[in-house]
Amino acid sequence: MKMSKLSLDALRRALNIRDLSNSAEGHHAMQLIVDEIVQSLQKTWACDVKIHRESPIVSM
Repeated sequence: MKMSKLSLDALRRALNIRDLSNSAEGHHAMQLIVDEIVQSLQKTWACDVKIHRESPIVSM
């Protein structure tokens, strides 16, 4: 598979896409799903939950 670089404009557009799981960016049904998953895991594992939101940029 051939890899190509994003143009600066494409990178800016990609980074401006809203995180549907983040309530700080407005309400979305995805947050209900994520909350249910987190609560279920917390109950199953009897652990504290710490949400850590990192930069959306990852190396490939």
